[in-house]
Parts: sequence; C-alpha cells; structure tokens
Amino acid sequence: MDRGAPPARSQDRRTELDDYLYVILDMAVRFGGNGFYNYHVFFATQAAGIEIKPDTSHISPNLQSALSEPNTVDTLIAKEVQEGFMIGPFKEPPFSPFRISPVGIATRKYSGKKRLIINLSSPHGSHIPSINSIIPAPDFSMKYASIDQAISLIRKAGLGAWLSKADITSAFKVMPIHPEFWRFFGIFWKGAYYFAVRLTFGCKSSPKIFDSLSEALCWILINNHKLPYVLHLLNDFLIITPPSTPPSLGLSTLVQVFNERGIPLSKEKTLGPCTSIEFLGITLDSISFQASLPSEKVQRISLLLSNYLLADRCTKQQLLALLGHLNYAIRIIPQGKSFLSHLLSKVTTIPSLHDKVTLDEGCKMEMHLWQQFLSSWNGISFFYNDYVSQPEDIQLYTDAAPSTGFGEVQDLGSRLRHTSHASSTIFCYHLQLNPRLEDLSHASREAILDGLAPSTLSAYLTGWNCFKAYHSYYQIQTYLSGINFILKLATGEQCHPISHSHVTMLIKGLRKREPASSARRLPLTSDLLSQCICTLRSGFMSPSIDRTLECMFLLAFFGFLRCSELAPSTSAFNPAIHPSLSDISAHTPDSLIYTLKKSKTDQFGKSCPIYIFRLNSFISPFEPISEYVLSRYANNSSPQEPLFLTENGKMATRFWFNKHFLKVLSASGISPEHYSLHSFRIGAATTAASAGISDETIRVMGRWSSEAYRLYIHNNFNDLHQAQAHISSFKPLGVF
Repeated sequence: MDRGAPPARSQDRRTELDDYLYVILDMAVRFGGNGFYNYHVFFATQAAGIEIKPDTSHISPNLQSALSEPNTVDTLIAKEVQEGFMIGPFKEPPFSPFRISPVGIATRKYSGKKRLIINLSSPHGSHIPSINSIIPAPDFSMKYASIDQAISLIRKAGLGAWLSKADITSAFKVMPIHPEFWRFFGIFWKGAYYFAVRLTFGCKSSPKIFDSLSEALCWILINNHKLPYVLHLLNDFLIITPPSTPPSLGLSTLVQVFNERGIPLSKEKTLGPCTSIEFLGITLDSISFQASLPSEKVQRISLLLSNYLLADRCTKQQLLALLGHLNYAIRIIPQGKSFLSHLLSKVTTIPSLHDKVTLDEGCKMEMHLWQQFLSSWNGISFFYNDYVSQPEDIQLYTDAAPSTGFGEVQDLGSRLRHTSHASSTIFCYHLQLNPRLEDLSHASREAILDGLAPSTLSAYLTGWNCFKAYHSYYQIQTYLSGINFILKLATGEQCHPISHSHVTMLIKGLRKREPASSARRLPLTSDLLSQCICTLRSGFMSPSIDRTLECMFLLAFFGFLRCSELAPSTSAFNPAIHPSLSDISAHTPDSLIYTLKKSKTDQFGKSCPIYIFRLNSFISPFEPISEYVLSRYANNSSPQEPLFLTENGKMATRFWFNKHFLKVLSASGISPEHYSLHSFRIGAATTAASAGISDETIRVMGRWSSEAYRLYIHNNFNDLHQAQAHISSFKPLGVF
C-alpha cells in the first residue's frame, strides 16, 4: 500500500488511511481489553468489500425455492428483522440507487434446517454487474484450517490433552455493514422491501471480513491469556490444553474473553473439556491419538457409491458431490488421494454442472475400490507423523559387488519388540576368488570402466565418495547413538556392545585418522553487514524482498540469533513455535521487542524477549523493522502470519534465507565460500568483543548458558596487533 499516492477513488480518505495504519499497529502490539473489538467493529462498518458502487437500481426476481415455501420465507424474514439483521418492511426503497437480489431458501441436506439466502451473484450473464462480481476476489481469498492442523496441535499438547469446542452464534451477522452499503443488500418480498445491515451469507467478502475477527480472538487467547493451542474455522473454535493443566482452563478462558467483548456463543455447540471431540466432522481422540469418521458418514458414502456403480451416467454436479464425500474421508486417509485421479481428471473435462458424465471403466474401478475399502474399514486412522524429510536428506545408493558375497541387517521386530531369535550383529561373509581368476577379474573391471562415458563414471564416483562419507567418524557416531537410543526405548537398557571399550577405542582411532577440516565459518562483522545493507538498499532484487532481507539481516545480527530462531528448516508454518508477525511489538518510542518463542537454550518454550533499539548508525535495526511491520499490517496481514515472507507469500525458510544471503554477499564483493547463516551470530559476538563489551553482556545478549560463547569470538589481526602493542608499552608498578 502506497501511503504517498492514494488511489484516485480514495483521495478523500488519506487522513483515514493514516489513522488506520497507526491504530492497527498499536492494536497489533496491545490487543488489550475491549479496545480491539470496538475498533474492529468500527473498521468493519467502513466497508463491505465493494470497490465500485453501482450507480443504477436493479431488481432481480426471487428464486423458485422461496416461491415454493412462502410461509418459511415469511418466518425467516421476520426473524431477521426482529434480531436486527435486516431493516424493513418498506413500501418504497428508502435509497437511490439500490439493488434487490433474489431471495431463496437453503435446506441443510441432513439436518433439514432451513436458512434464508440472498443470491448476490445475480444477475447472471447480464450487462448489469452483480454485487459479488464487483468485489475483488484476490482481496478476499483465504485458506481455511484443516483437520491436519488440529491433529498436529493435539500431538504437541501431549497424550490425554483436554479438548474443548465453541461456536459463534449467527457467525457473519456479528459484523455490521456500513450504512452507505445497505442499499446494495436488499430483497423484495410480498410487495415490501428489506435491506440487510449485517454481513450476509452468499456475499463474497463475508468470510474474509468475519475471519479477521476470529483471527484476532485467537491472537488474544494465545498471547494475552497464554492458551497454547487454539484453532478456528470461521466461527468454530477448537481449544487444546496440555493434560497437566486444569481441564476447564481453555474453555472457561474462551467464554470469558468472548463475553467481555460481547461476542455471542452457541450454548448447544459449546462442548468440553473432554479427550474426544468432533471437529470439522471428524472425531479426534487425544488418548488413543486417533481420528475417526463417524459410522453414519461411512455408511452414507458407501450407499452413494453403490448408487453410482449402478448408473452409467450422471451430471457433473452429481459427480462433484460424490467427490466431495470421498474428499471428506481423505481428511484422515491421505493415501486415498491416489485413488481418485481418474474421477478428478474426468470431471475436469466437463464444462457445465448440468452436463452428463459417462462413468467409464476407470471411474467404476475407482468407485469399486473405495466401496470395498469402506466395507471393511472401521473408520479409524491413527495420527500420522507429520515430519516430511527434505529431498536432500534422503540419499540412496546401490552397489554391485565384483565378487561373491552377502550381507544382512537384523530388524528389531514388529513395533520395536525384541524377538527371541533376533541377532545383535551386522555381518558380511566374503568368498575369496580363486587366485588364478584374480587377473581375469582385474581385466574385467578395467574393461567395464573403459565402457563407461566419463560423465557416467564421474557420477558413479560421486556416489562412491558419498558412500565412503557414510563410514566417516561423524556418521558412525550418529548411527550408533541412534541405535543405542532405540534399544533403550525398546528394552529399557543401553546397548552394551556399543559401550564396549573396543568400540570406544575404534571410534577414537577413526577420528584421528580423518583429515582435519580446513573449513571454518567466518564472522559477518558490522563492517561487512554494512556492505550487505548498502547492496540491499541500492536495489538488489524487488523492493519487498530487499526490505525483507534487510530486516532479516539486521534482526539476525543485533539479536545474536541462531539460524533456527529466525528461519525454520521446515516449510510448514506453525504460529505456536515459528516466528510470527505478532512477535514484533513496540516497547518504547525508541525500542522494539522480538519475542523468541523457543530456542536451543529454551526447550520448554518459556519465550525470551530480544530488544531492538534505535541507534545512531547506518545499520540501525529499529527503523527498517518498524517500517516493515507497519507495511505488513497496512496490507491486511494477520498477526498470526509468518514474520518474513518469500516472493510467493510463503514463510521464509532456512534454505530460502541462506540462498539469498550468499547472493547478497557475492553482490557486495564478499566471497561467500566460508560464510553461513551462523555467521551473523559469530559476527555479532566478534564485533561485541572487539568493541570492548564485557564477557557477561555478550553471554546474555547471545543467550549462552555456558562458556561456549568464547568459541564464537574471532580475534582479527588488528586486535592481536593492538594487544601486543599494549603489552610492550605496559610497565608494572615499581619498574622504571
């Protein structure tokens, strides 16, 4: 958002924009008391998402669903007016121009509950634009919470975590519409006009506007009231608290926060605390660590499949309905995605919802597979480990032996249970060739090598070198530690062969035989940091990425941050542990606080404040970081979004940061060969020591719990020169 040049249609709202930018940053820092909600309601009344106001009146005819149930429509409209969601009836429209959209009845498929809907996408195919067509879709797109996120939070909370659920009554209608836009949300029924004054179902902007309120409530619960795990999908809230906390803590806190802010909750949908609860239609159990599909839903899907297997054709809309039900099951059976590929490819070839789809052999095969599976499945799925290895972490090599031999690695048995016949050794038996055949074997190997292209041979040798690295001291020590841990987990005892003195001596000998590594990470000191910042401010990439990298550089340096404390190695964002926009907050007019949620020396997540000050320096971190946070909030970013974003709007990972860091070094005339992301932390410690800052202050700034910080301080040539000069000129007392 460019504050200096407001759009032509918003020239008269410059002051309002400036006020909004100031208040939203202040609210992002505090979110205290009723202030946030009152302001949020005020802001929500300023817009309904409509960019271009219609300048002509238009009346669309009502839907057939309303005409066929007039008594139901009468009851629902009267209820809307009584509860203050609509105004009317009016004999004549009180506005000009105005819009009247079709009114209809939507009936829930299984509960039978009826709801009044306003078709804001009408008229279709007309020169007159509908209300939804003039609401910009990109500005109001959003991503909903998933069952996988709920499962991930339960696993983090621990076995037996307390689960609670709450639901905001009337959802969208909690949020008002600005009176200026009432005229565009009208209906006409039995000779009278009515106009909606609260957000309506069917409006393109309603979910996003309402979700901003839900996001704010989650932020308040997590940050102000220290509830560790809160998740929501629009008006549905799931609260998860560790088993060690009082069972009712999560739900009672949520009810208190909502009541204080005047947000109504549905009593019949407020459930918990318990260890098994239904969320997004899936039953989650924190004791058995499993997710289950209710039996009636499994039966419903099976019945649908049986009906479709008997048919030769169906409409695209009907096939999409079936895929929706199967996709519902896939929420807890992720492997099932592979068995919908033909149905999905088939449905994408049909243009209209009412066109017929021929159910060919491939479609029937996938349906039959699902029907067979559901007939024997108990509807239960255990919580999967959501850790996904990076491709570079998985290396697989094969070896064709030039002689006869065999090898065996003994498994520990099913689910780590030690079997009575299990061997504790890893062995290889080699059969020696007849000496008369050794020459032939050597000649054969040479002929094979001659038959390989140089590039192919180079690739094979690269693989061989990696295989040899597998036998390095470091790798052997890592694997032995892993084996020892698994045995402790399975038997309760350590592996005695691994702790044998011979193994210890072998490891020590291997370490001595390995050549010493000459690679050493260099410190990125303040002068080198200044060069990098100068490069970024000169226009290295795009303005947004340059600004992001500048803030990351400065925060990493002045915060003495480890790599993981700024840029996670995973691409799956978790606001409970990863840096979020809300982690930067104002402290004083000249300082900010970066809240470090978890670190190497804070494994229990107590959090640690890192202070960022306004400095009289070219590389002062206060101004760039403040402006960055301000611009993010000005662009409607949520406090729970990642702190730093890539070009694609995703969380900046360690890989992404390191790649751009090395590019900036090269562009700044600094060879990146011996630098890594840890160079920021090393450089900060080295610069601090050179500036004469005390050891204790350096230890506190870097959050070192031991004397290890001394290893981070690199003495440069000038420091050593000055030290020797000081020694040579120093005269002890009594010496002349």
